[in-house]
Amino acid sequence: MNLSEQIAMREVSEQLWGLWQARAAPGWRTAIKDLLKILASIGRKNVKGPGPIGWLA
Repeated sequence: MNLSEQIAMREVSEQLWGLWQARAAPGWRTAIKDLLKILASIGRKNVKGPGPIGWLA
């Protein structure tokens, strides 16, 4: 899976305070798993197929 760097950085920066607060709590693993689920669902890059003359590639 290719991950979009821009989307990943935006989501991590939005979730950073929650991760920081969860670092000492028992649910820190859950917070990280939730972030990974978010990244897997919306952070994918659109991988384009070969162009109109794909046989040249």
